[in-house]
Amino acid sequence: MTIGISLQNGLEAVVLIDTRKLNGQNISDSVRKAGQVQGAFPSVLFGIGEEGIIRETTRRFNRAQSSSYDAAIEQVFEYLRSEIDRLDARNLSAITSQAQKISSAYPEPNRRAQILDFETTQGIQNLKQQSVNDYRQNTHFGLVGFDNEENRIRQAIIYPHNFVNYDAAHMELGSVKEAVFSSLGLKLSGVDTTKLSVPQMAHFVVNAYTSATTAYTVGGVPLIGIVREEGTQFLSDDTSTALMNASGAYQSGFALFPIAEQLHAFEEGMAGNYARISTHVKMDVEMLTRMPTRYADWQMRVNADVFPRLSPEN
Repeated sequence: MTIGISLQNGLEAVVLIDTRKLNGQNISDSVRKAGQVQGAFPSVLFGIGEEGIIRETTRRFNRAQSSSYDAAIEQVFEYLRSEIDRLDARNLSAITSQAQKISSAYPEPNRRAQILDFETTQGIQNLKQQSVNDYRQNTHFGLVGFDNEENRIRQAIIYPHNFVNYDAAHMELGSVKEAVFSSLGLKLSGVDTTKLSVPQMAHFVVNAYTSATTAYTVGGVPLIGIVREEGTQFLSDDTSTALMNASGAYQSGFALFPIAEQLHAFEEGMAGNYARISTHVKMDVEMLTRMPTRYADWQMRVNADVFPRLSPEN
């Protein structure tokens, strides 16, 4: 997963998690890396880091019925730690098996024992030095839910051995979190976030996401969720694709409309009415909802019409 974002107004939150696919190419499997729970603590959980740990933790979280914010934190702690223990045991078993195979070539017992100890220690050290595999350090979760006890949205970042309450209006996780944080910080300047509606929050979040994921190795159709007292809801793929296309067209300058008109289009799009966005971005509804176009591609279309194109020798 490249990015997870939440923006909340105190009573509601919009959560965005990066792609399931873009033009048929799987880039990040957000369905398996995100979970939602209804009931006493309606919430969304999304993970960054080792895929197996995240998949199993969110799967178990999906089945839980957390009674409160604190209970949800403890459940995620329990699931995360047990999954790390499971992966530790599996990796240690594989390292030990390989070390035994190598040491078996030495017939002398003392030498064989030395080789076994060396290969085992070396295998463990190699695993720890590979940052991509250091799941103890790199795996963590974002939790966004409505706390019925305090009657407000609660956010937290959960690590294997501690967690951080996140009371700010927006929260970002992942490899491009700095870019998203800067984008939201700038665009929300002077805005009272407690007065934002859900479509308005979605507008800010999707714009921050598309502007931060312009490279072809990241981004794609996002998974967008809404968290409120009544429960949680993920938007359909059609709606997420339409909002992504609208964001790219608006920000690139392809569709030049005032912010108020863009917000109106987002509101209608989130309700399943795509006519206004379709008109703005000059795509029929089927293309709008089925063919995701990146912000960078929208920008290339605009630039091609306005500026000289690069010659082949350049």
